[in-house]
Amino acid sequence: MMTLDFTDKVVLVTGANKGIGACIAEMFAESGAKVAVGGRTQEKNEEEAAKIRAAGGTAIAVELDVSSEESVKAAVQKTLDAFGGRIDILVNNAGVTDKGLIEDKPLDEWHRVLETDVTGTFLCTREVMPIMKAQRYGRIVIIASTTGKRMAYLGGCAYDTSKAAQIQFARHIGVEGAMYNVTCNCVCPGSTLTPLHKTHTPPETIAKKAKQNPMGRLGEPEDMAYATLFLASDYASYINCAELTVDGGGLYNYMDSESYHKALSKREY
Repeated sequence: MMTLDFTDKVVLVTGANKGIGACIAEMFAESGAKVAVGGRTQEKNEEEAAKIRAAGGTAIAVELDVSSEESVKAAVQKTLDAFGGRIDILVNNAGVTDKGLIEDKPLDEWHRVLETDVTGTFLCTREVMPIMKAQRYGRIVIIASTTGKRMAYLGGCAYDTSKAAQIQFARHIGVEGAMYNVTCNCVCPGSTLTPLHKTHTPPETIAKKAKQNPMGRLGEPEDMAYATLFLASDYASYINCAELTVDGGGLYNYMDSESYHKALSKREY
């Protein structure tokens, strides 16, 4: 019987030193994988890798700015050198978001989001694809968002666009890799209670959004990690070019959001 056993599998997770990425890295390690913890801040990468090792897992820290071609190449090479020349699973998790209506959005903010979320996903995938094709095995999972399929709130046009692009990118890469036993799929989280979310969102706002969800709660990082491990597992060997929505049955309606009503109050007729 197949299980979620990743013994001897090598996993590179981007944006892995906090939130959903850290939870994914930890779960892979708990399931036997050798994990490369990638992120821009090496000190935080080291802390997360040390946490995994303290729990009995195998992990290294790799400095990784996904928007930099040079940084991506170096991180992939460090992972190969540390773990026997293989990368079996890539989790493209690193991402940033934006705020503000389009007329107030600086061009550099648009570029910042697209370069991290879209170009970063492209660079990491491009770097590991030849390795996975040569192995005749690979699993690529992209952490996109429900906002890539339906709008969630006003003020995040770059983020929404980047997530839609990631979903389409996964469809294309899945077809390219299929004949080599390399799949590419997306996990699309709804609103998720990461430590950052909990820190910067008022409790009453969290409670309101949870009430609007059919399950009466928001997602947890573990919910997204379980979905990621499933798509990377043998159970999902025939799932390809897909997007798995993990939002409890319906993200809160942007029409009820504070940002929408704030914009509506300023509307001129």
